[in-house]
Amino acid sequence: MRHPCGYICIFVSFLFCIAHPSFADTPRAERVIVVANRNEPHSLELARYYQSRRSIPERNIILIETSSLETISWAEFVDTLLNPLRERLIDEGWIEAVMSKDIGADGRRRDIPFGHRIAYLVMCHGLPLRISEDALPSEAAQPRSVYRVHRAAVDSELALMAHPAYARGFAVQNPLFRKLDPPATALNKVIKVARLDGPDLASACGLVEGALMAEAKGLRGRAYVDLGGPHVEGDNWLAATAELLEELSFDVQVEESWKLIPLSERFDAPALYFGWWKPHIQGAVSRNNLRFPPGALAFHIHSFSARTVRSRTQAWVGPFIARGVAATVGNVYEPYLHFSHHLHLLLEALAKGKTLGDAAFYSLPVLSWQAVLIGDPLYRPFAVPLEAQIKDLEDSTSRLGAYVVLRRMRLLQAEGRYEEALEAGRRGFLQHPGLALAYALAKAYLDDGQREQALQALSFTKKLTIFTTETVPIAKAIADLMAEAYQKAEALDLYRRFLSVPELPEAMKRAYLIDGIALAGMAGDVSLQQAWTSQLSQLSSGEVSH
Repeated sequence: MRHPCGYICIFVSFLFCIAHPSFADTPRAERVIVVANRNEPHSLELARYYQSRRSIPERNIILIETSSLETISWAEFVDTLLNPLRERLIDEGWIEAVMSKDIGADGRRRDIPFGHRIAYLVMCHGLPLRISEDALPSEAAQPRSVYRVHRAAVDSELALMAHPAYARGFAVQNPLFRKLDPPATALNKVIKVARLDGPDLASACGLVEGALMAEAKGLRGRAYVDLGGPHVEGDNWLAATAELLEELSFDVQVEESWKLIPLSERFDAPALYFGWWKPHIQGAVSRNNLRFPPGALAFHIHSFSARTVRSRTQAWVGPFIARGVAATVGNVYEPYLHFSHHLHLLLEALAKGKTLGDAAFYSLPVLSWQAVLIGDPLYRPFAVPLEAQIKDLEDSTSRLGAYVVLRRMRLLQAEGRYEEALEAGRRGFLQHPGLALAYALAKAYLDDGQREQALQALSFTKKLTIFTTETVPIAKAIADLMAEAYQKAEALDLYRRFLSVPELPEAMKRAYLIDGIALAGMAGDVSLQQAWTSQLSQLSSGEVSH
């Protein structure tokens, strides 16, 4: 028999839905709640920064006194965070509920919520991240299961503050999953929670600043998809992601091996990165001097990708944020693949114009589990369409302008308008010269059988003397393209110049030397082949530092 309280919840929820028809028309910023930790000064500083930048009412900042550690017990979570926060939200009318003084066996107050008017709840740097495994005596005696755990992400538990009732220790179905326009009955059960966090205050503020810059100028750069994980389902998600990125006309680089994109491969202007399945950041994305473009989205599927967000080197989420990523997701404990964010669905929703907060909950199957969303939930990465970005380039000298031109070329190529694509590339190169656009233009010429034009597009590289760890991989790709076009001497000369870069990491130099030795052999340059073979031998024996 249904408990009488169940009927009360359903009835009052219905009244809530019909009594508040204007909530959807209220500006979202006015319905964002920002939570900060009174015990961590940077937490309030970040809250005020975000509130100011997004024009959120100052009264929407809520201070909670709780631990500043990333991991807390269930009892501490309930006593210092869940119960006080929900009480405050109920008192101020953000959550509609029948309040109760009764306390359950797990410490939670037995309030009966039946709706809310919160667009997003934003947790600020300095608040706890995850709840440790902490079974109650009555729970410890119950049968064990991989789907019955007593640890979870703090944010995932808070997302259910307005849920009528749910059992602790189990994943709860997310009623917003795969619903682009969910009904009010589903929205009333879930509070969309996001987090502004990272290794330090500056990087946490960077989440907001990057989002605002991309919303003003557009998301600019390349896309990278790294396949080769342990489960077919995950590879299928990422393959679908790559297809959607192609449809969006991004220049997409796909790594299909079981390894991550190597340090020696191109990883310039990574506006979008999707990959899996390594425990800690490595490969091309781990370069120490790497900075993601403003507004960049980066995701790496791993069971513990967000076990900490305060490290610049451990796991994935913290290192991403330290390198300038504006939005990411992760897991604080093992979620099992099908219960983590489905990245192809997240991108699908963003591409349709949804906010980061909406897209994240559209792509997440369960709550009261292990997932966290890091970034400004109001962020719309595709707020500025490609056409508007192209128009803006007329008065722009941004180093990322070349990638807008490149995206325009890919769009025209996909439509079969090859001559127009080449013309767009030629015009764009005059205003935004650089290796990335030169390579794309030359490759397009070669694919069209126009060898002389391809070599002409690359002719400026003969005078290049300055390279960085970001541009060397593109220079290497250009050299290989030259060799393909029977310009082996010119290709070898380019190899000589970028191999002399002092700060080139050993792993990159070793990989390039191997290819350079092969090229020198094909070109008949025995002396150069021997010199590079000697350098490679010294690197392998540890006698050379670069």
